[in-house]
Amino acid sequence: MNKLIVSLIICVSMISCSQSVTIDYNPPQFRNQVVSEVKHLNDSLIVGSPYSLHIFGEHLIMQSKSIDNKNVFQVISLATGEHLLGFGTLGRSQNELGDYMITMRDGKRNLLSAIDNSGKFLAFDISKAVSGESNCVAMAHKMPHYPTATQAHHFGERILHTEGSTKTCTRIFTTDIYGRDTVVLEREHPFVSAELEADTLSKGMYFKYNSRFAAKPDGSKICNITGNGMIMEIWSVRGESATKSVTRYFYEPKMKSYVYNDVADECIRGAYAVAATDKYIYCGYYDTRDDDDSGKPKLGVFDWSGKAICSYSIEGASLTRFAVSDDDKRVYAWFWGDNGENYLGYIDLE
Repeated sequence: MNKLIVSLIICVSMISCSQSVTIDYNPPQFRNQVVSEVKHLNDSLIVGSPYSLHIFGEHLIMQSKSIDNKNVFQVISLATGEHLLGFGTLGRSQNELGDYMITMRDGKRNLLSAIDNSGKFLAFDISKAVSGESNCVAMAHKMPHYPTATQAHHFGERILHTEGSTKTCTRIFTTDIYGRDTVVLEREHPFVSAELEADTLSKGMYFKYNSRFAAKPDGSKICNITGNGMIMEIWSVRGESATKSVTRYFYEPKMKSYVYNDVADECIRGAYAVAATDKYIYCGYYDTRDDDDSGKPKLGVFDWSGKAICSYSIEGASLTRFAVSDDDKRVYAWFWGDNGENYLGYIDLE
């Protein structure tokens, strides 16, 4: 009986402690705020809205379908904006994709890789792809037990997988290029609110649906910034371990249902896309409510300590998917113009 009483006291104390924890959410305070004008690169592209953009030397690779070919990747000249060609096809053969949800850039080896929902992994040799060679697949194999993550990144000689199964708590993990030799880097999610501390399923689903990860190209750090609310996390990675170095709370998540990702009207939309260079983290985000249709996205720039450096507002257009040059001088993006036109363009960074 005494043991039971002690156990009940401990449980009540734990619940009381979790409910007493509060977090102050404060919007990012950028040192500089810039209004940028878009320079048009190509106004005549007829493509679906890109899922991702990747810079390889003098070329931009768009993950998008075009009316001009049956390919899933489009090659654009960064010098002229000309649509040069496409590569990669959907199909059932060894060198075709069933779909192309996850893509990742390996700038050092000049590879663009994709993993489809069946677990097929294809790596395209970009030098061959942009020269028009039909056989540009450098690697093709099946990943075991896939899909287990919502995003993936080339990470040195390994692949970084993020927001894995909420059942097995493999939130962030790496594997070799074949999806084997799993190393778990992170199992825990940060504190969000007292409500979610008592509901681990909803907490896990919030991060699975709303996380936007990026990796530092040198492989030393990874970051996550969430949408529907806005929480930033940064980890330092060394070998087979990751240490959380930063957690910043910008906007509190407010949902009608976390399991079904049903957003409350008063929730700030937060991040929708994140990219990274060795120097900075770039975040496309909204600082307006979900029910505010007049809100326009901004581009926020943070350093790898989580400090807010600069925000860019776009004049006459909304920035959607984007890629950043390695020298941090330019952002290439697919823009939605305020007049209804869609086009490829860029902004110069200060």
